[in-house]
Amino acid sequence: MSNAKKDVTVVLVHAAWADGSSWNKVTEELQRHGFHVVAAQIPLTSFSDDVAVLRKVLLRQKGPVVLAGHSYSGAVITAAAASNPDVKALVYIAALVPDEGETVGDVFHRMPPHPSAQKLQPGFSHRRCSGCFVIRNGTHGGHAEADCPPMP
Repeated sequence: MSNAKKDVTVVLVHAAWADGSSWNKVTEELQRHGFHVVAAQIPLTSFSDDVAVLRKVLLRQKGPVVLAGHSYSGAVITAAAASNPDVKALVYIAALVPDEGETVGDVFHRMPPHPSAQKLQPGFSHRRCSGCFVIRNGTHGGHAEADCPPMP
């Protein structure tokens, strides 16, 4: 294995309604191939909070970084990588990639929603969830992971 590969850190960023543990199997596989891997934990409290946290994660890395994001975090990695010379590649995994000047919200309104899509609802008024969006309990798997078996 080349030293160049070993000097690269892969930073994985989870989607909404997930956390860093969603990358466990990917992390193991990348480490088996000699990569340094960090599964970033973004707070999902706001887009700006998520970008700020990811920027802090990136500042802690030494050397070149490959930044990978799934779903919502495609937008987060794009914003966090801006002006960071250590980020050498962005990897989008079924990810949102807003056009320049476009917001994450704009992406969702490019086309009408599918008729069976669950509508996002504002979160309850609570200091930990004010301004958050939620999907009603029991409907997430049918929309976000329709091909996955139910959780035990």
